Amino acid sequence: MRIVHVYNQLDPSNGGPPHVIVGLTAGQQALGHEVVLISEDPATSPTLDAFLADHLDPVPKRYAVHPRLFRPSRTHADFKAAPISCTPTEFGPRRRCWPLGSAES
Repeated sequence: MRIVHVYNQLDPSNGGPPHVIVGLTAGQQALGHEVVLISEDPATSPTLDAFLADHLDPVPKRYAVHPRLFRPSRTHADFKAAPISCTPTEFGPRRRCWPLGSAES
């Protein structure tokens, strides 16, 4: 399965959420899933690169995007490069995700 984690900043100095995402990524990689990380962190961030290298093997692909792309109303339109697309209510009980290129994308 291909999984994309999208979060505004993965820098470990931001506290718990980056650590949780790295933990989820490690578990998903251990199960054989392909994981990609998308955040607004700079593409070359020594702190983040070291953090990911210390906790993940292999370090997944990481993409940097402009912060304005994180507005919920733009999520579906702007992450066409990701393997799946989810509606902005992806954490709600009626999550809707589909492979890109399907009839709904």
